[in-house]
Amino acid sequence: MQLVRNDIILDETNLTTPIEAVVNLSQIGRVSLQIVLIKVGGDPLDANITLEASNDGDNYAPLHGATYHVTQSGNVVFKIPDVSFKWMKVQYTPISGTVTLQAIIAATDEKN
Repeated sequence: MQLVRNDIILDETNLTTPIEAVVNLSQIGRVSLQIVLIKVGGDPLDANITLEASNDGDNYAPLHGATYHVTQSGNVVFKIPDVSFKWMKVQYTPISGTVTLQAIIAATDEKN
């Protein structure tokens, strides 16, 4: 097994608007994605994190079980043990509140 990616794909401070990152997963077998959220200010935090997959980079579909509703600071970890698609889109969609957000991807070339 070889770690082929270990990157920060999103790094935003005082985020109040939607943001996304698209990651090329060609030659990737397994992926872990950690999203660190730190609530900023006094407004309540209410947001969604969604992962979508695509084989052509144009048409995306939600990954089963890869949506998370956020209401407080913390870590969200998604593990995909068998990558069967070429592209992954990570979306953060705030409803209310402000966050500092960092998304870190670790990927290997070996399937589970």
